[in-house]
Amino acid sequence: MPVNYKNILVALDGSKESEVALNEGINIAYENNASLTLVTVIDTTRVAKAKKYKELLTKNLEEINKRMDYYRRQANFGGIQNVEVIIEKGSPKKLIPNEIAERVNADLIICGATGLTPAEQIFLGSVTQHIVTAAKCDVLVVRNKE
Repeated sequence: MPVNYKNILVALDGSKESEVALNEGINIAYENNASLTLVTVIDTTRVAKAKKYKELLTKNLEEINKRMDYYRRQANFGGIQNVEVIIEKGSPKKLIPNEIAERVNADLIICGATGLTPAEQIFLGSVTQHIVTAAKCDVLVVRNKE
């Protein structure tokens, strides 16, 4: 029996893997006539100790706003009219599967298999892994085939 998703959340971090997740999210949202929430979380747990924290955060926020606006236009071009963009600061591992997914009533979260380097995965743990284990809805993990 096929599942009909209505509120799809796509976790984006600017990596190629997350762009593959975006494309999959657009396709599934189109097929299901679903709303699409595009979310990125600026991981302040990793930059909070930087000396130039505010400067770095401001620069990153400008780039992220541009990238998320581009992603929104891609979704609109793909036939999705109901697109929401969420940009937050904090821990993506905690915010995406718990607070944000619940806030938007997500019934599907889509994310890339990994957006981090192998070394970061060993020391920090994968955000995707946390989403898969903590989410209360279905999770689709997509891989970049390149």
